[in-house]
Amino acid sequence: MDQVAAQFTGLLVSFPAQAISDTAAKAKAQAYFIALEGLPAWAVQEACRRWLRGEPGPNKDANFAFAPSAPQLRILADSLTADLRMHRLKMRRILDAKVRVELPEADRARMVQRLRDVIAPHTNEGSA
Repeated sequence: MDQVAAQFTGLLVSFPAQAISDTAAKAKAQAYFIALEGLPAWAVQEACRRWLRGEPGPNKDANFAFAPSAPQLRILADSLTADLRMHRLKMRRILDAKVRVELPEADRARMVQRLRDVIAPHTNEGSA
């Protein structure tokens, strides 16, 4: 979490801000920790980089004259991990998939013949 703190702290000090008390600064930092909880450090770093470059991602109404709010930074960082989450979900589905058992050819042929025997009386072949 130290890497994440360093990333958003570096971003915040890059923008002008009013002087705030230590209590307010701690509360603000806590808000960012809560908002960024669970995100990988690389995603937070990239979100900070993109904000500084004026790349809004999903934050279309962003004002880059100011530091992002905690939720804005979360949305941007979260959007960077979306593809990975989708790949993880696909991999989980693959890993959880049930194995389809293929019948040996002899068993398959026997079952096909049984099916034909059941269907034959109801088709033209059965009445000929």
